[in-house]
Amino acid sequence: MSDAISVGSSIALTIITGIYVVLTAKALKLNRSAIKVMVDQHEASTRPYVVISPFADRGQPLIKLRVQNLGNSAARRLSLKLDRNFYRFGKEDENLAEAPLFSKTTDHFAPHAEFIFLLAVSYQLFDPKNADRTPLELSVLATYESPAGQHYSETTAIDFNMFRQTGVNPDALTAEMKELTKAVEGVGDALRSTMR
Repeated sequence: MSDAISVGSSIALTIITGIYVVLTAKALKLNRSAIKVMVDQHEASTRPYVVISPFADRGQPLIKLRVQNLGNSAARRLSLKLDRNFYRFGKEDENLAEAPLFSKTTDHFAPHAEFIFLLAVSYQLFDPKNADRTPLELSVLATYESPAGQHYSETTAIDFNMFRQTGVNPDALTAEMKELTKAVEGVGDALRSTMR
């Protein structure tokens, strides 16, 4: 009878050990997954993010291009390449592709830094005569790395057609004109009072 108890307890112990091994393996796998998620989240929160976007300031017909690092670390060995020439303001000697930021490697592009390039006034950009000098669609390839050595390669498609049929905000102009009118009236009042 003691042999049967001994065999039974050995079998039970073997089953319990097997269950423990399976549960430990699953817990280890879950921990590895959780650690990978944490590492990925840490990298995403600390990596550089080079963003290229066209924009126009409110109330202005001037189209600009912004290159910025929205990340929390420097972009190392940043290289920006245009897929075609873009002549700022349609001028042959103002090729954006030849600007230092687009033609040379930048060793250190600080976090939250930005460069702004003036491109063209909207009527110049959309003038069919300038189509070969100011293309309405282009792309920028950005390659760079993080301080930890992680490499990134991102292409940004730029379509200036989104600015078609947009205009200067008349409310902004009206507000500026009202301010100028008040200033001129104030000067007039001051002149009248000194002449009396």
